[in-house]
Amino acid sequence: MKKWVLPDCPVRRGRQICLLAAAAAGGALSGWLAAGCTEPAYQLRGMLTLAVVGAGAATDLFQRRIPNLCSLVLAAGAAVCAALDLALAPETAGPVLCSGLLGGVILLAGLSLCRRLSRGGVGVGDIKLVSASALVMGLYGGLAMLLFAQAAAVLAAVGLLISGRAKWRDSLPFAPFLWLGLLLCLILGTY
Repeated sequence: MKKWVLPDCPVRRGRQICLLAAAAAGGALSGWLAAGCTEPAYQLRGMLTLAVVGAGAATDLFQRRIPNLCSLVLAAGAAVCAALDLALAPETAGPVLCSGLLGGVILLAGLSLCRRLSRGGVGVGDIKLVSASALVMGLYGGLAMLLFAQAAAVLAAVGLLISGRAKWRDSLPFAPFLWLGLLLCLILGTY
């Protein structure tokens, strides 16, 4: 089974750090631009999530793994955003917090079931990254991100199959598609 990553060449540590920093900065900038709302808590959510998912996507693309630190930072960011919601908009903090918790739990359970049924077709890092993103973005944001990411991954896979660059059993890193799905989610305002 061929895994679609860049050619097997060692990536220097300094280059990895620069790549992760660029991905995080690009994600933060994209989140700021994509979050068309004026509420600072939602802009913070978009910037944080896109930056962290961008760093996870860059790592997944090069190393085929997503660091646990990405999920931990998103979970901590969800706690910070919940505290900001309580301080700035206490009337909407409860529903936003419930949506985040519900989204994280539902996506964790659903993707874990998909992993079990597909015999490892969904990576554990992808599951943790989607669930942690849903903690920050809420149930609708997490579902929309996953839907857009799946659509982009299917289009890429079909393109690779048609062009003959991939076979049916090949796999793709999914975190870059999660980043794209999240960006579309923020641009279209589906969170």
